[in-house]
Amino acid sequence: MDLERPINQLNLMLALAREWPVDDEIRPLFREWGYSVRAVGRKFALPISVYAALKDSVPMKIAAGPDLILVSETKGELLELECKTQSFGMKAVVMGAADTDELRQARTLLLLDPASLAGSLGLHKVKSGSLVYVIATESVPLQEITLEELSSELRDHGQAPVKHWVWGLKNKEDGVYLWNVNLGEEEIRVVATTDPDWEPIRTIPFDPSIDAKDEKGVLIFRELVRQSVAVRVLEIGVGQGVLDPVAVCRAVIPIWDFWDPECTKPVLARAKEYIDSILAQVSKMGLRSMREKGRYLIEIPSDRVHASLTRYFASPRYWRGDIDVHMPQDGPPMFEEPTAP
Repeated sequence: MDLERPINQLNLMLALAREWPVDDEIRPLFREWGYSVRAVGRKFALPISVYAALKDSVPMKIAAGPDLILVSETKGELLELECKTQSFGMKAVVMGAADTDELRQARTLLLLDPASLAGSLGLHKVKSGSLVYVIATESVPLQEITLEELSSELRDHGQAPVKHWVWGLKNKEDGVYLWNVNLGEEEIRVVATTDPDWEPIRTIPFDPSIDAKDEKGVLIFRELVRQSVAVRVLEIGVGQGVLDPVAVCRAVIPIWDFWDPECTKPVLARAKEYIDSILAQVSKMGLRSMREKGRYLIEIPSDRVHASLTRYFASPRYWRGDIDVHMPQDGPPMFEEPTAP
């Protein structure tokens, strides 16, 4: 597994919190511990009193959030997971304190009270939690030092930083391991594979806020959208129906409703581009569509058009990504059966 790709780390953490078959290569460790996904990429504002007390002396952000929040309602605990490809230390100094964007974010994460986070997520019985940085194993010692130094700094300013841990990710010949002493074991294999190029299933195909140039992720997302659109259009049958881009995204990204709206906006916009392109082509077969209030009103006027769409969406060309419908001058559109003489 490529540990240098943040999208891989995030999707692995999501996989560890989901239900998987017993014989799957991924061990759903977080699910075994009783945790489930509650928020992805969501930001939370610091209490005004805390920000006002520190803003002139400690560089920090007014709002921040971990990559992933897991909850165990039976334990009454949150796990706030922040994925990093490498550690960061105390570097440039501003206001007498070390200052980088990562350090500002880390201070804010350490100051976010788990009970307050839980309350904002509607989890009023959850009163405790921990901040966990997930990082390549070789970077764990430096990251632990950095978080301890930041926590000490915040305590010197009268604050109570949240409990924190640093977990390491390590590739070995027989899989991917999660490592650190607070897990109760030196290391736990979470992926059983001998394939050095193994990657987790992309629950989130791509995230522009993490990697705007993730071409592989974009291609995966486009393919998933195309599959979902084909199914949903054919399900309308002969008559009228609605194609909702949000429903399409929700179908291809299972954690959509937990994902921060600021993260979903560019992804939804990309999905609409793909849907526009597909509908522009199938309109040549007789499908009618109109965008209204963010959704598409679809009309399939006849069995003949529906049959044509069925053949088109099942064709190798469509699944290869070649969605252009040829319109010959002296005959019906491609994938349309000729009319009887």
